[in-house]
Amino acid sequence: MEQFQQDQLSDLKLQVDSEVRQHLNSSAKWSKFISITVFIFCGLVLLIAVGGSTAIIAAMEKMSGRNLGFITSNYLWVIIGTMVFALAVFVFIYYFLFNFAAKIRSALMSEDVDVLNRGLGSLKSYFIITTVFSILMLLINIYNLFK
Repeated sequence: MEQFQQDQLSDLKLQVDSEVRQHLNSSAKWSKFISITVFIFCGLVLLIAVGGSTAIIAAMEKMSGRNLGFITSNYLWVIIGTMVFALAVFVFIYYFLFNFAAKIRSALMSEDVDVLNRGLGSLKSYFIITTVFSILMLLINIYNLFK
């Protein structure tokens, strides 16, 4: 029988063997990768939105066949503001996932139960927020289906 190295987590009365450590470490790596990818994607979308604002105005003027000037500019800033808000929400949500990854890796290296608890708390917050948004989107889609 294979002998596992075990750590006694006395506060939780759990034992973490090498297999659990490996799964937590793998989860932390994937969580960090996913959250950093989302951060980069949000930054690129923000740069494209702000950098392409003049192109968006030109396309709107071309579609309407007249100079929209001030009116289009105001709408454009509303659209960009909405995009910045939505991107900030995404960054806020995925910060919890990034925080989970960082704290779990730190807890595994230092064998600190408090850091492990905070990391798992960040994961819980991430799941709660994404579940609330998923339910809201589901309700909106059901409403639009019967509208």
